[in-house]
Amino acid sequence: MLDRQRSGDKEFLKVKQKSQVAWQQWHKLTAEFKAKVALGALRERSTMAELCAAHEVHPNRIGEWNSQLVERAMLAFSADAGAAPAELVDLAPLRASIGQLTLENDFSRSGAYFR
Repeated sequence: MLDRQRSGDKEFLKVKQKSQVAWQQWHKLTAEFKAKVALGALRERSTMAELCAAHEVHPNRIGEWNSQLVERAMLAFSADAGAAPAELVDLAPLRASIGQLTLENDFSRSGAYFR
């Protein structure tokens, strides 16, 4: 019975090591890899099971990447690809400041201030 426990512990450690390796591999996935797999899923040339087997990735991950790719596809065709959407700025106070500074500058150039 003691031999079974020891062999069970060894098997447990092997499974634990495999899960740690899988976890480390998951953290090494690059954006290029994710895009490649998501594009493969969008093309539908192979089944989800084939993609999972070929890239050793869980189907839920591929589904997440696929939905992210579809949601962000419009950014590829925007005017500023890669830039965040611009925030709307109220220009009225800025234009008022510009006008005031222009008047002060013109006034000081005319020499009326120093007379």
